[in-house]
Amino acid sequence: MISVLAVGKIKNKGFEAACQEYLKRLTKYARVSLTVLKDKGIDKEGKDVLVKSEGSYLVALSPVGVEMSSMELSHFLQYNEEKKITFVIGSEEGLSKAVLSKANMVLSMSRMTFPHELARVMFLEQLYRAFTIIKGEKYHK
Repeated sequence: MISVLAVGKIKNKGFEAACQEYLKRLTKYARVSLTVLKDKGIDKEGKDVLVKSEGSYLVALSPVGVEMSSMELSHFLQYNEEKKITFVIGSEEGLSKAVLSKANMVLSMSRMTFPHELARVMFLEQLYRAFTIIKGEKYHK
């Protein structure tokens, strides 16, 4: 089971539609849930993230993390397929120090900075891409 925790609602309807499309596509491969947490300030959000991710392998998405290629992400998912994994995407403020310090892994999508709404779309697309790689499908070129 894969959970994605994301802080704050997406205001851009196009980004929201893209998120829903990738979540729909992912149902073919895995149980993936997206939970949107209220934007309450970085420390309160951090407490919510830690409560919601308790008992899972926590992966915090942050520009300070390690980078993986799409292929490496697919290998990571395969290797950890028996674990409950929670990926967390912070608000525009990022993630609290508490979340970053408790995370089992801190993962960077890029050293570049992206709006948190776009990062959500990009990450869900990368999950979808990783599963198509695992299944040997032609989506990944």
